[in-house]
Amino acid sequence: MKKLEVTINTIDAINTLLSIVILVTSGRELFVRMELGHAILHPRLNTPFMRKNTLFSIDKIECEANTFAAYLLIPDESLFDSHDQMTIYDIATLHNVPVELAELKFKGLF
Repeated sequence: MKKLEVTINTIDAINTLLSIVILVTSGRELFVRMELGHAILHPRLNTPFMRKNTLFSIDKIECEANTFAAYLLIPDESLFDSHDQMTIYDIATLHNVPVELAELKFKGLF
């Protein structure tokens, strides 16, 4: 039974890595980082299943994955070096992320 679990987990990991490579090469870095956040922070949760089949709120789970993505996409240095000269909209535009992600990053630092 344990060998079967390892094999399934290995296949899942390979499929996930292949999906990430495809998404990164197609210019969907934001989506990749959010999904990476889910994979690292919530490895055993299936949010599509939860959304469809349960009454559990997944808002907190999504917010955590989005915050993870914000920290990967927006370097701390860019906020500290110019935060007093740039608006949150400028920072979002500079890093090609939605304003909401820039706000999550700012919220965590200041």
